[in-house]
Amino acid sequence: MRNWAPTPIQDGAQYFWRLNGSNDTTEVLLFQYVRVGQQYDAYSLGSEHPDSRVTLVPVIETPANDYIAQVESRSGGIFYAFLWPVGDDRYIVPLSANYAGNYCTPIDQDICRFGSADDVVRYYVQAVYPTLANGDRPAHFVEVISAEQVPISEADSE
Repeated sequence: MRNWAPTPIQDGAQYFWRLNGSNDTTEVLLFQYVRVGQQYDAYSLGSEHPDSRVTLVPVIETPANDYIAQVESRSGGIFYAFLWPVGDDRYIVPLSANYAGNYCTPIDQDICRFGSADDVVRYYVQAVYPTLANGDRPAHFVEVISAEQVPISEADSE
């Protein structure tokens, strides 16, 4: 990835991750993001240890306020996610490698192996971004929304 990153998430902010925008409690996770330099440690609700370390890199090749997230899991694996803005402090993260083409090697429906960081950017800019910019939402996605934007009654039902 590029050697610089923004810090658009406030230190200590909490975000709900909802599978396909669902309110089903089995498909909603709450993470708290603690800033560590130019990265974040992401803690799932109640965890004493971070689940992952996240670096957000703006996609300067697009006019949107979108990011590529490099996520280092606690187990040592690295994966990438694409955060597409859908409102103030809200994003969707496509979970499908349907647009993979020649950019990466699909491993299964939701996982694609890239050869380099440049391939990640090229895949997003040339395949994922145009699809999202046309208003198409992938069949499988995660909605990421600030916990501050979720009414207390709705958060309690999750």
